[in-house]
Amino acid sequence: MNGHQDVHVCPGVDGSRWMVAQAGRVLSAHRSQAAAAKAGRAVAKRDHVELVIHGRSGKIRAKDSHGRESARVDGER
Repeated sequence: MNGHQDVHVCPGVDGSRWMVAQAGRVLSAHRSQAAAAKAGRAVAKRDHVELVIHGRSGKIRAKDSHGRESARVDGER
């Protein structure tokens, strides 16, 4: 385990911005979900963690793994 937590893209409290957060800390705010997802993807790739994109309701819309699956031993989960 690398110690980093997943990166989340979620709507801001007022609904006008999209937040990129990791470990309960807001890393950045964006005008569009697409811009937030792009910024979040860069962080997830850097930290080798999963990117979790939430919709306006807060429900998970998509996940994109940037972990080290290829480093796993066959049969290991």
